[in-house]
Amino acid sequence: MIDPTACKNTIQMRSIYACANMDRYSLANTIQANAPTFGMMLIGFGIYFCFFAYKYVYISRVLTGVTIVCFVSLFLLATNLSLGFSSIAFWSLLVTSVFVGLGLGWVIAKYPWIVSSALGGLLGFIFTEILYQMISSSLTWNPKGVYWIIFSLSVVIGLVLGAVFQKHVFVIACGFMGAYAIIRGFAAIQNNFPNEQQVFDLIDNKEWPQLKVLIDYKLYMYLFLAFALGCVGVCFQYKNYFKDIKEDSLYFTKM
Repeated sequence: MIDPTACKNTIQMRSIYACANMDRYSLANTIQANAPTFGMMLIGFGIYFCFFAYKYVYISRVLTGVTIVCFVSLFLLATNLSLGFSSIAFWSLLVTSVFVGLGLGWVIAKYPWIVSSALGGLLGFIFTEILYQMISSSLTWNPKGVYWIIFSLSVVIGLVLGAVFQKHVFVIACGFMGAYAIIRGFAAIQNNFPNEQQVFDLIDNKEWPQLKVLIDYKLYMYLFLAFALGCVGVCFQYKNYFKDIKEDSLYFTKM
């Protein structure tokens, strides 16, 4: 009950979507509010990586650096710091991330095994996110512990495989990451893909009924489409650029 004569009032809220629409989800809400723009950006990014990453391999290496820095800064720092989309701090972080990413990409482009390892690690992270969402409703023991176990194993395996099988991991990682970006962008435009942060919060709070509202058949359909499109992209790059892929000396060097 709100007392209009009091100087201070305490408002308690409950939401079936883990939390109210406040700063904790400011970045995700901003992206969803501008879904057509962000969705088309993801789709364009995904098409390039899914089908043409190896054709323009040097550009792809540089873009890998930009992707890594932007991912860390925007989706980890900006989310936890609750930076608003219209704030100077957000845009300063974005511009700085792009330039730092270009510099990092230019450096690691000279060391292809680092690029392949980084892409393998990113693919491991995406695999963790997808698998965790798929099994989340059946987790009854220490969900955070399960997540970090899957995360550690997937990322480490991706890093090692990327260093050992450089050219193949490069093509496979780009194909599936690009496919996921395409489907994620399309789903964002349709506004029916669950907010990953909300999913994690619901699991932590063991809000299983609310979790089932977010994770339905549409999520599994999107994930299946991403996997199928990833297979198509990988096969396309192997078919069209296989001669280049077989020549280690052309684009790849040993550690």
